[in-house]
Amino acid sequence: MSKIAIVEFEKMLKGDKAVTFELVKKDSTSRVAVGTLNESLMPAASLPKNPKVTKNVNFFDLDIKSWRSLPSDVKEVNVID
Repeated sequence: MSKIAIVEFEKMLKGDKAVTFELVKKDSTSRVAVGTLNESLMPAASLPKNPKVTKNVNFFDLDIKSWRSLPSDVKEVNVID
């Protein structure tokens, strides 16, 4: 597992492969997620129709087949190699 800056994490999400990472939820529990922003890895029904610009880091979670987001104040993410 390696900690990377959120800017680098966003670049990885746009890459050719899904990113496996650990996220810490508001209740301080953590979970592993597999995310992407690469539309070719998403089911057609889940492609963004009207992408919104937000301060949060949005990603498509391939495990739960749903859009998720990380709060804008996250500075680093634990990426699982």
